[in-house]
Amino acid sequence: MSSARSGEPCLCVPYRGTDEMVQGMERVLAGVPQFDPVANCVGPAETAQSPEVALKVRLRILLRAYRGDYHTDSFEFERLAAQVRSGREAIWFWGHKDEIARLRQLLREPTAEPPDLALGTVTVLSAEEEFGLGYGELCRSGSVDPTLGAKAPIVSRTLNYLNGRETWLRERYHTLILAPRNRPSTAEVRGGEAIHRIHTHYVRSCFWGFAPFYVMQGGVIEQTEFRESNRDPEEILGALRSSDPWVFADAREGAYAEAMALLNFGVRPPIKIVDAAQSASTTPSRLLLPPSESLIASNHGTVLLSSDGAPHAEALAAHVAVERLMESGVCCSVVRMRLDDPTLAPFQAWLFARGFRLTAVVPPKRTWVVRDGLRRDLAFPPLGLWSRPRPDLAVVQPYYLDQEAMSPDEAVVLEYVRDRLTFTSEPGMPARVRATSR
Repeated sequence: MSSARSGEPCLCVPYRGTDEMVQGMERVLAGVPQFDPVANCVGPAETAQSPEVALKVRLRILLRAYRGDYHTDSFEFERLAAQVRSGREAIWFWGHKDEIARLRQLLREPTAEPPDLALGTVTVLSAEEEFGLGYGELCRSGSVDPTLGAKAPIVSRTLNYLNGRETWLRERYHTLILAPRNRPSTAEVRGGEAIHRIHTHYVRSCFWGFAPFYVMQGGVIEQTEFRESNRDPEEILGALRSSDPWVFADAREGAYAEAMALLNFGVRPPIKIVDAAQSASTTPSRLLLPPSESLIASNHGTVLLSSDGAPHAEALAAHVAVERLMESGVCCSVVRMRLDDPTLAPFQAWLFARGFRLTAVVPPKRTWVVRDGLRRDLAFPPLGLWSRPRPDLAVVQPYYLDQEAMSPDEAVVLEYVRDRLTFTSEPGMPARVRATSR
């Protein structure tokens, strides 16, 4: 199955203005007259009233959707319930009105073990610890709903975020990051063709690379995409146009980053390639690991260089933090650093020599959030994410990897994935899994 239809772009639809995006989503919803956002959806205001029920219903849906092979942070109910109550974790459900009515009854009158419900679910989780103030993550998504489909609920929720109807979400998060699946479907595994099309063509999330961050169904890492849904894309557009040079020690990585900016916004950021000999970095850094030991093997960890903020109290030299991260057993080691800091180019080369590759870019933005009733203005530099999956794990590539590119910039990205993001196995380790277009 191929996502491209009659020359449509595969990775993203270029930004043509917020009004155009909103009107497109309104047309999508007008084409699904049976969808009622009240009768067919339950949102965070309701799920927060009974978080334990919401968490158990969510986990049951995810375990059924992934046939019991599911490993994200969805099992520790007491800790997660506190996050739901505090607003750090917000849960949505959608489906047939009768199933939604059953869920509402359970939320009003909780039971210790709620029954299976044929619903879809998605969560917005605070990603501020890893990405900064105002970042949320769309995650914990899956569906066993046989009636409604995911398109209308996803479009409706995104539209409310853009137009301000979901006030708390819009004020709390300027950016929702997400890692939608894109592996090919098989008889055993439901793939990501449908969700990829929804995010690419209907809600128009921006494509900024790949996030091979999690062990998924079948014990493999999926080359999921790294996307942003922005409250106001104009904030990114303006920051791209006035950005300081993005510095790279590798020309292919620079071309990859440039192509993604062009695909999303038609803006060519200033790219500077420097000849840098590899060198460890003593920049104070923080090692961020999954919240519990049981999650280590199936989730990613990140080294956050503190050159873009105040050093953490337990800061380590960057190269020491990276070595500890690789020894931790996480399924993917990630290093985040500024792209506009030329002193970090030798560390980029050091990472490259150790098997890390630039997988994603977090674009610059000038934005704001509301906290405790007060507006706070924010500015973020361009960031790069260098990733190294654990070498004993196969990486399943996107279903569209071998299809024909629809533009020169798409070609740059797809060739980069083919050449750089297959991640060579260590001797004796399983080969990487390459998907072919079907």
